[in-house]
Amino acid sequence: MNKTKKVFDLIQLLIHQHDYQTANELAKSLEVSPRTIHNYLRSPEFTALVQPNELEKTPNSGIKLHLTSQRKIHILSKIKHSALIPVNEHNFDDFTFILIQLFTEKNYLAYQMLEKKLYKSSSSIQIILQEVESFISKFSCELIYLRNKGVKLVGSETDIRSLFLFVLTNYLSFHDDSRQFDRISKRTEAILDTFFTPKEKEDLVHLADVCETAMKTSICENDYNLLLLYLMIIIIRLRNHFYSTEVSNKTVEKSVEFQYAILLKFHMEQLFQISFPDSELSYLSRILMSTRKQTNMMTESHESKVIDQFIELVGMRLNIDLSQDKELSRNLNTHLRPAINRMKQGIPFSNPLLDYIKNDYTEVYLSVLTTIDDLERMENIYFDANEIGYICLHIIAAISRPENISAIKTALICKEGLSIEQFLVHIISSYFKEIEITEVYRSNTMDELDLAEFDLVINSTKALVESSKVVEISTSFTQKDFSAIKHFINFHVLEKELKKSYLQDHLLYFIMNYTTQEEFINSCCQYLLQHKYVTSHFPSTVFDRQKKSTTYVARGIAVLHGSKEEVLHSSVLIINLEKEIEWDGYQVRTVIFIVSNDENPTIFSQLLRQVMRIASSDSLTEKLHACAGLDDVFMLLENVETKIR
Repeated sequence: MNKTKKVFDLIQLLIHQHDYQTANELAKSLEVSPRTIHNYLRSPEFTALVQPNELEKTPNSGIKLHLTSQRKIHILSKIKHSALIPVNEHNFDDFTFILIQLFTEKNYLAYQMLEKKLYKSSSSIQIILQEVESFISKFSCELIYLRNKGVKLVGSETDIRSLFLFVLTNYLSFHDDSRQFDRISKRTEAILDTFFTPKEKEDLVHLADVCETAMKTSICENDYNLLLLYLMIIIIRLRNHFYSTEVSNKTVEKSVEFQYAILLKFHMEQLFQISFPDSELSYLSRILMSTRKQTNMMTESHESKVIDQFIELVGMRLNIDLSQDKELSRNLNTHLRPAINRMKQGIPFSNPLLDYIKNDYTEVYLSVLTTIDDLERMENIYFDANEIGYICLHIIAAISRPENISAIKTALICKEGLSIEQFLVHIISSYFKEIEITEVYRSNTMDELDLAEFDLVINSTKALVESSKVVEISTSFTQKDFSAIKHFINFHVLEKELKKSYLQDHLLYFIMNYTTQEEFINSCCQYLLQHKYVTSHFPSTVFDRQKKSTTYVARGIAVLHGSKEEVLHSSVLIINLEKEIEWDGYQVRTVIFIVSNDENPTIFSQLLRQVMRIASSDSLTEKLHACAGLDDVFMLLENVETKIR
């Protein structure tokens, strides 16, 4: 059994246990050594799913996970997403099997059928149905029960289809060696194979091709796969005579996508022998409006101007000049119009890289999160976390382009002899073209090292060299070492020291005790109102954003902000909580509340950049959690030096 499968099995064991388990007990269950268990707990596969603050290791007691119910569901769905098992009804877990049956069944779902299919007792089926009911309520759907008939899924057709898509893309797993079309992902093909015959699947792909031909452009691959799933869901529901009841929308009906929808209606009726009522045209049009195309430029000049301002401010937050990056401007123009349509039309859109972006590119995520306001206000929307993640990918690509990266004068410290020294110089230089290793310091020359001469010092020894310019690596150069250097290259920037008077006027720190997220936000907004940092309308903008998207970031940190139009005095609030509180399914220890109106943006961005730098580092975050007062925070900020590339 491969390592990844073993790590997944370990996580599932920990999730389903109620008490501590020792490494020996876990090792016996997984048929590995206790040492291997500890290696699994430190592995990338484990840390990609479980936050450090969610894992407790207690001497003489053992190992335990502290997870909310929502986090358990989230992690288990991620495991299912990655597991290499085939998709068919025999490999659905009981929970997913019942959900699929509810989606695809026209009439009531009989208890006897479920008992027979799942080999479960009536009482066991009822317990699973209670879990299903709790889950679907998040999509504004519910179950209705009828004696002697069974159970049925009810809700608006749009909500049911959104629920269906979420289950398909998060709860089904597949064989990794399945045959696939060039543009269709293995996951999408496995899903289509579950519900459609080979001929039906071929006809479905033909529908997408017809749409692209009419548009005279290609749909981006991720959106192409989503379009196939949406079309499949529409066909399944129409076959069972479940129709959209959307009210006619004049804006949608005037769009070019509405004409494409009419074309698809004709082909769907011919190919799948279904009745496609006109009431479905608006729903299908909205789906088409949400897809990203290879040529989908935003033509409005004021929109392009707002995007240019957004790029400038993000660059200021990161201290990287992106204003001349024409590729970034072009890519954002292409991406944002369908993204805006998705937000306006309430179309769900998942981002499989979101957790990775939040953890590995925290500074980029926070920069985008806190600078997107102008575009949101212009379009009267709030971007959710998934969309912000996609915007971040464009920024990450831009800051990694050679033209945006200048040479980094670097020193290497190595005491392991010429062979190891040459190995490190070669591998670092091959991975990082921007790094220029101009000097190597050995045991007999360490005293000659002058930190001021270098932008970066890579230390492969155990010698203590105290400077934010220093990146510690091992002589074997692991993935962790690669990530540490990459992070430095992307985000280490030098600037003048912020005056303490500015910090005292624009940085606030509190230690507080709250039991709920809502109580916390209300109290903080009230403080800001009383001290005239914001207007009376500011709290509603914070809550509006909270309703639209999660504000949890990573490492036990949540980040709040409201409309800059309602800010009277820019400030950053850092609040450490005496006890962790549940926050969007995670446990939060520190909340960063960003209150900004873009007044004096250069200086404020410097403060914000230092705070973001702390939030992006495991070790600095732990120090932030441990701060006992404002002086501790000032001291921590002083140590977050930032050097320009």
